[in-house]
Amino acid sequence: MLSVLRFGAALLLASLCVPAAAWLLLVCADFVGLDDCLSPRPGWRMFAVVSSLSLALPPALHAWPDHSRPSRELIQESLRAVLFSFSIFALIFLAGARPLFDWMHLPPLMTGMAAANLSLTFSCPLAFLSYCLSRRLLPRPAPELPAPPAMRRFGWLALGFIVLSAAQPWITGGEALLFPDTLSLVCAAWLVLALRMALAEHGEAGFVPMWGGLCLILSFRLGQSIPFSGTADIAVGILLLVLAVWSCVCLLRKESREWLC
Repeated sequence: MLSVLRFGAALLLASLCVPAAAWLLLVCADFVGLDDCLSPRPGWRMFAVVSSLSLALPPALHAWPDHSRPSRELIQESLRAVLFSFSIFALIFLAGARPLFDWMHLPPLMTGMAAANLSLTFSCPLAFLSYCLSRRLLPRPAPELPAPPAMRRFGWLALGFIVLSAAQPWITGGEALLFPDTLSLVCAAWLVLALRMALAEHGEAGFVPMWGGLCLILSFRLGQSIPFSGTADIAVGILLLVLAVWSCVCLLRKESREWLC
């Protein structure tokens, strides 16, 4: 029960950071002349919210299982990680957003739609940046013992999931079940590999719920795609579901829970 309360408090802290960070990103977009921060278009609102979530969630997920520090220190350093990662992104955004959209040769009315399409692309490096900063500000030793067999299986299952997802269109000759374009595949691969690193290499127990949520989202996406697919695609989709469920089972094994910190 205590772990559930700590996890809920971490999510609450992250959710409180999102509106402020999203508003400041909209101010940055207004500053470079891409949108009006007082009446932003839906695409820019989506970009701001997704980017802010990517900045706020990793420090919270990194910090909540830590029982070695007082809660006040965890909150301070988590907020500092969000602030530092936001500052870095804001500088990059202010310097590069206008040249990027000028290079894309988009009319002003299309920039909101482009921002919405780019939100997931930017979210992966932002989440990784925020996670690295939170690890630097709140260092935690990796587990002393070698990874148990269940965690090693998890590492291979996560790797197999993303490889099979990428190879599925070439294996079956049909449409991609999960990722309709190369860019979304690259973003998903980055996210899966980053989570795999946090869990299987650093033993970050705080990211277990995020892995479960990611598998749930991907399973829902597969459930939507499979009824309209061919036999070969259905077979590969079922194998992907098995890999996702099996990876979650490996994380929930007692030996894995005792190894994760």
